[in-house]
Amino acid sequence: MLRCLSSNLFHLIVSHQTCRYLFDPLRVLKNVHRVLTPGGYAFMESFEPLVFDMNETLISNTKLQKLFRQTGNSVTYGEYRPYYEGRTRIGLAMKKKGRRFSLPVGYRSIVPTSTSPTYQTDVVTYYLKG
Repeated sequence: MLRCLSSNLFHLIVSHQTCRYLFDPLRVLKNVHRVLTPGGYAFMESFEPLVFDMNETLISNTKLQKLFRQTGNSVTYGEYRPYYEGRTRIGLAMKKKGRRFSLPVGYRSIVPTSTSPTYQTDVVTYYLKG
């Protein structure tokens, strides 16, 4: 859907409870960045991409946030606990500075997020390049 939209179109994008169902969240994030106007903001609830280093160790959201900043992207991760749930979720906030969105992350594999047939969703996982 986002690919159909022209660049620099929105000042604010809010995503509530959709990111956890995305097959390729980093690709969506690149498109969100593209359609934001310079200085625009995006707030994405439940944004949890799975990124691994070359030793198959899961990269923390804190380290991933540092990677975003090193590439010139102003991205902040925050944890929150919805009042109706007992578990903690990860939210992401981004401000577009006019730079191209890129990360030193590559495609790794597809993994199921749950063994329950009702809630099973396949997601793309990534690894750090270099």
